Amino acid sequence: MPHPSPLKCPTTTTSSTTSPPIPRSQSKSSPHLTPPHLLSSPPSLGIPRKLLLYCFLHARSIFHKHRYLEKLEEESEEVLQAAKVLTLWDPGWGSAWAVRKKHLLGLRARAGEGEGRGEGTDSGDVLGEGKPVRKGKIQEAVEAELAWVETLVTSPLDGKQAKSSWVWAHRMWILQTFPMAVCNGFPGEGLNGYTADDGIGAWVRKELQIVMMAGERHPRNYYAWNYARGVIRISMRTLSSKGGEECARMIHQWCLMHPRDISGWAFLVFLLDQRDLATEPDKSLNADEIVEDVFAKTIDFVRKFAWRGESVEWFLDAAKHLGIVKR
Repeated sequence: MPHPSPLKCPTTTTSSTTSPPIPRSQSKSSPHLTPPHLLSSPPSLGIPRKLLLYCFLHARSIFHKHRYLEKLEEESEEVLQAAKVLTLWDPGWGSAWAVRKKHLLGLRARAGEGEGRGEGTDSGDVLGEGKPVRKGKIQEAVEAELAWVETLVTSPLDGKQAKSSWVWAHRMWILQTFPMAVCNGFPGEGLNGYTADDGIGAWVRKELQIVMMAGERHPRNYYAWNYARGVIRISMRTLSSKGGEECARMIHQWCLMHPRDISGWAFLVFLLDQRDLATEPDKSLNADEIVEDVFAKTIDFVRKFAWRGESVEWFLDAAKHLGIVKR
């Protein structure tokens, strides 16, 4: 019996609770090799590690079979799915991320998105060069890629995905390479052509929520919070004062719930230090008052719980030495 393809196991959203068959060589004669069943609770899908190992081995064989081919057409979707499984098993698989980048760049090249820009030299096409695509497909592909990365960093896996520099670097690469697609749907002119006060604020909060969830999966997550700094730098010129206040209070609340996480407190210091960079400040909001309020609530937290954690103390000292608070 031919070896079935298990590639769809980690990526499917089906509610089926049965696992695919396995080769005859691993039949009932070897009970310990029988893959366990999938755990389905739509939209979530639980994949036992043993079953994921089968998927990884098969995906690796497919990936290496085509790794030296510059143009892929019929097998292209198979290779992309193989790359997805490889990043699920090992988020540091650089070649798999390179293939997924090349796929997105190829879509943009065929849609004429990158004509005349001279953005980079790697504009090859994984899905077959010369076939025109509609620009909406780029939007769909970018959204799907962002959703996949979000799945990696927020799922209750073993933690290495949430703290992988490769995963966060790939997400930042998408924001920087496809800003029009990332911010599509935000009316008005602003961040790279698509934004509004409420729109960009909602987008930033969503990205920060992803970072906070990743910080819960893997405490002291430097790479996740460094990605958050990149999001703030990208959006600061168009983020309203009100949007900045909402982000600061949201992060502060998270820090109070995770007082030992030095990475979260360090990002909060960075965020409060950006209070004067907004191009359209809201006169009804006083940035210094917001900072003072955050600082005061932190001191109340320390006194109320008699907290002696090093992270909180560092935040209070850093805020004073950097001149963020004047007391």
